[in-house]
Amino acid sequence: MNKLIGFYLNEGCDSEGRTLAGIWAMSDDELMHTHDVVQWLFPLTEPSKFNPTAPVLTERQIALFHTDPRLKSNLLESFRRFMRVFGLDYIDGCLQQVAHQDIWMHLNHNWLRFTRILKSLTILGLNDEAMEFFRFLQRKVGNVQSMSYWRKAVGLDPNFV
Repeated sequence: MNKLIGFYLNEGCDSEGRTLAGIWAMSDDELMHTHDVVQWLFPLTEPSKFNPTAPVLTERQIALFHTDPRLKSNLLESFRRFMRVFGLDYIDGCLQQVAHQDIWMHLNHNWLRFTRILKSLTILGLNDEAMEFFRFLQRKVGNVQSMSYWRKAVGLDPNFV
């Protein structure tokens, strides 16, 4: 079995020996300050510049995420879990801020995470969740330069305002 798929089925580990369930069980503070998990939770088709051991999505893996309900369900749980790190709750298709995090108004490493999450969700078939997060970012941070990256990540024209 492929390492990423095994990890996402909670039958294997990431490059550091952590299971998916183990990552979900980390505290919000641990997840905020552990910089090599987001690449495993939200894989992309290109290598990570920050984590050389992170998986790179293949067409076969993308197809599996689109068709295997367990993979899709676990990806949704990863999304919900990381939203909680950001002080958000995803309930009934809507994101709501439930705790204050000082990450929204000034460019920081989380903005790169936002782009990765949006792009990964879109690639792997959770378009509704990606769009809800994008709309939340639009409302929360407004028209910042990063918005063009986020628009592109969800498949929208990055130049459209």
